Amino acid sequence: MVQPTWSLDSALAEFSSVFRSASEALNPENSLDPVSQFALDGQAGAELRRLLPPEHRRRLGAFFTSHELAHQLAAPLIEARGDVVVVDPSCGAGDLLVAAAHTLGPSQATGQVNAQLIGIDVIKEFAEAARFRLGIQSRISGHNLPAKLIVADGRRVAKLGVATHVLLNPPFAAIAADQNWPWAQGNVSGAADFLAAVVSQIPHGCQLAAILPEVLRGGSRYGRWRDWIGKHIEIEATESLGRFDRWTDVDVFLFRGYRVDGRRKVRPHLWVPAYDGPTVGDQFEVTVGPVVHNRHPEDGPMRPFLTARGLSVWETIERVEGARQFRGKTHCGPFVVVPRTSRPDERGRAPGAIVADTRLIAVDNHLLVLKPRDHSAKTCKSLLQVLRHSSSDAWLDQTMRCRHLTVGAVASLPWVNTESLQVFDGINTSRSA
Repeated sequence: MVQPTWSLDSALAEFSSVFRSASEALNPENSLDPVSQFALDGQAGAELRRLLPPEHRRRLGAFFTSHELAHQLAAPLIEARGDVVVVDPSCGAGDLLVAAAHTLGPSQATGQVNAQLIGIDVIKEFAEAARFRLGIQSRISGHNLPAKLIVADGRRVAKLGVATHVLLNPPFAAIAADQNWPWAQGNVSGAADFLAAVVSQIPHGCQLAAILPEVLRGGSRYGRWRDWIGKHIEIEATESLGRFDRWTDVDVFLFRGYRVDGRRKVRPHLWVPAYDGPTVGDQFEVTVGPVVHNRHPEDGPMRPFLTARGLSVWETIERVEGARQFRGKTHCGPFVVVPRTSRPDERGRAPGAIVADTRLIAVDNHLLVLKPRDHSAKTCKSLLQVLRHSSSDAWLDQTMRCRHLTVGAVASLPWVNTESLQVFDGINTSRSA
């Protein structure tokens, strides 16, 4: 028997039908019915993973918010009063709207709130699933909040203009930057683009809460984006949340604020913790290695070539053995290199190696280069002690919960007094890299 061919359309149709069936099977007299409870807590993500391969989920930007994160985002709605319009412009299967309905329902029932929910998604089947799930939530709780589901691009919908509150978990995938943005060029995070589009349309005073990838909070590439957001949003919180979920290897943060006049003077906001003492950046010039090996042509003088692959960390490299032709910027020892790949919550987030080779060295762009401002090998050794100390791991986990270290994050590391640090086993010496 020939098996039917998988298609995206059929998978999405089945996704929607799962929640239609759950809605039809609901027993409103049994609020603890496990089938209905699962439909509201966990089933949307489970069905998505069952029906759509990872590459399709990434292309659609379909990573649904967990029950815990959704309720954390919606929790401040408990203080809402009067006329309330909650809009989720990228609602998926409605996780944030379900959390909003759960939070607002008791206040709606007592007349403290006159609430309406609006969900927008470009995928029809997701919007349908959200409608079914909101119906289940309403019948289980006994609190009926009017809800409207719209199939459209949430970045370009007039309904944003009536919002008093926006809840948002935008698509994270990289997209081509909108040329109208003053902060963007090339490919950018879809979350940055989506949030900027929403911010540009919501009315003054509108409360905004979003789950965003950590690269927006600490990545040096998004400094101009943060400045732009800061002109339009009075930022109340940027709180690191860790990994999005156990199936998605992306760290996220909670963003809260409200819309203000974009012409105002920017009020500084600490997107990441600040340190007012001496930093690594005071002692070292921090840059990215200049060689993009698969893009730069191999021409010009032959240079020693240092790469992240096989790097002997916590050691001193007396002589770089790799080589390639390169015409661009080079570095000569002593300096320190740090691999850019780094995972949050792991020991040794910024492992370094001292390069003592005094020839002109080409350095791969998967490495950060830290040149001591005093040109001293002793300062390089002190840096390795700083990088190896647990306080540096803790600092980076607060400021850069991404898989790639940035120049700004490493430069911001507190320059602790190395004489007071725990004495390590010493720095080994390697003859090659």
